[in-house]
Amino acid sequence: MNHTLILAASLLALAMPPAPAASEDSGPVVMLAMRDGGVLFGSIEGHSPDELYFERVDTGGHLALPWGLLDPNKERELKLAYGYIESDFQEELVSADRLNLIDGTELIGKIVGRGEGTVMVKNSSALITLPVERIVGQSVFVQVPASDIYTRAERYQLKLKSFADGLASTDARTVAQAHVDLGVWCEGVRDFAHALEHYQAVAMADPTWPLADLQPSLERATTKAAAQEQVDYLGEIERLTRRSNFDKALNMLASFTATYPESPLMDDWNVQRERTLKAQVKALRREVATRWHAAAARQARGAARLATYAEVKSYLDETMGEDILKVVTKDLADIDANIQPEEVSALFVEREGGRWRKASYGTGTWLLGEKKALAGIEVEKEETPKGEQDAKRKSLEDKIKRYIENQESVRSASGGDDEVSPEDFWTTYSLNARGNWILAYYAEFSGDMQLRRALLSNCRECGGKGVREIVSIGSAREGSKDGTYLTTCETCHGIGRTRRISYR
Repeated sequence: MNHTLILAASLLALAMPPAPAASEDSGPVVMLAMRDGGVLFGSIEGHSPDELYFERVDTGGHLALPWGLLDPNKERELKLAYGYIESDFQEELVSADRLNLIDGTELIGKIVGRGEGTVMVKNSSALITLPVERIVGQSVFVQVPASDIYTRAERYQLKLKSFADGLASTDARTVAQAHVDLGVWCEGVRDFAHALEHYQAVAMADPTWPLADLQPSLERATTKAAAQEQVDYLGEIERLTRRSNFDKALNMLASFTATYPESPLMDDWNVQRERTLKAQVKALRREVATRWHAAAARQARGAARLATYAEVKSYLDETMGEDILKVVTKDLADIDANIQPEEVSALFVEREGGRWRKASYGTGTWLLGEKKALAGIEVEKEETPKGEQDAKRKSLEDKIKRYIENQESVRSASGGDDEVSPEDFWTTYSLNARGNWILAYYAEFSGDMQLRRALLSNCRECGGKGVREIVSIGSAREGSKDGTYLTTCETCHGIGRTRRISYR
């Protein structure tokens, strides 16, 4: 029961005019908060999955109110009380100790005592006496679900103590409410035998309690108390689901129908199966992109060890995407042992968002060829020179342009051979730079990644010109002349830019 809501309703009622008196034949007067902010006074005559049947005390009118007209908090409170929705009970967290052990594992429990050279640690499974030499460092305080530390019986006794005042009250209504709240708590921890005891105690504590409202809870507790073993079985499936052990959870779901073919809990089984499948798909969607990017980086580093540039290009164009898909499919088997490559591919295509990553071609940008290397650059409009400095700059740019055109003509006439071939360059390229180049190429041209525009920066050596201006001051040798001449930048090979890719 939502005590905050009850308190708020009580305060609101005090601030409003007194409600009209109920007729002798009607039930207790309640205040019904509506979605539009209004309030109705009257008695609840009945309910169904779709409507609440209500008698107004001010007019005596009988209403069939769709649940959607009620204030959402009130709607949920009543539906929970009438059994139309399951409790969203959240297990309490308790303080515990985390101990790191010398074998690399950890033990979580409550330290309840210390002996000579030993530490006694309690959890829901056992009381463990642990030699101190097996512990690494100091224990760390953590918050964990109460069920990890205490058994169901221990938790019930602790909760019973917290309700001692309510159960010992001289006010019948208070005692009855304590039993209702304890019953709801017991359902939350799947202790249906005790839940049934408390629901049955309500009428004994307060004979005027509206038992019709309690009937769904009584029926549910009666059914599940008789099938407590099955309840615990489904509870273990939920625990495995929360810990992302989906294959074991699904295997247990399959075994449930064979072990309990006439189970009265098949509705619960269906709900749990739906939860497990949805959680599995959610985990796959969450992990596929992270693992795909990790696999791409690993494959790029591996391909960097290929001997020749030709082998690298062949691997990129024919094999790398398939290898990444195989690796990710195998990697996701810890979430779904039966997942197929086509399912992984579809999940990656459907991925949403994610952080943008970057990969650079570095000084190997020129290997792409001028068209690909400079794709995305807008050609600047030619401006009329302004002043002497602008005239000099324009003269140099024209000189560079003529030089590049001459070089293109020379390469064309000689069959396109450059001073340094891609193969020669690749042999001198570091492994790390090769890996980055391969990853950038895969990200940009595989079609697997989402791209933003390329990021282009000027070559550090030539400042983006693609050529370097050499100044000669002459020499004592006969025929030597001073002046300037241009040469292709040995770093960017005439491209003038370093290309980076932003992708996800």
